[in-house]
Amino acid sequence: MKRKPLYFNTTNLEGKELQESIRRTLTQDANILQFFRANPTAKLTKYEVLDNLLKANMIHNLTPETSIGRALNTLMRNGYIEKLKEYRVGKYGKRNHLWKLSDN
Repeated sequence: MKRKPLYFNTTNLEGKELQESIRRTLTQDANILQFFRANPTAKLTKYEVLDNLLKANMIHNLTPETSIGRALNTLMRNGYIEKLKEYRVGKYGKRNHLWKLSDN
């Protein structure tokens, strides 16, 4: 990834703990982008992204869905991923936005 990823230090981490959290964030962003590049026609909810990454052993099994949402938003802000105006009923019976690889 060429653009700077966003890391939100909401728990005021410092030193090695902060650096490790930033590293994990970079890895999540890169893995999601890698997955979408390998599946360029995929249109997925954040829960489907999480499930696919877990099945491919690309993320830790304790990764929260909120981390996937953060990564998708970061990738969208950087122009890699698009949030569509399409929805799919998701895990909790609610409509979820679909995401896809950007055409840029």
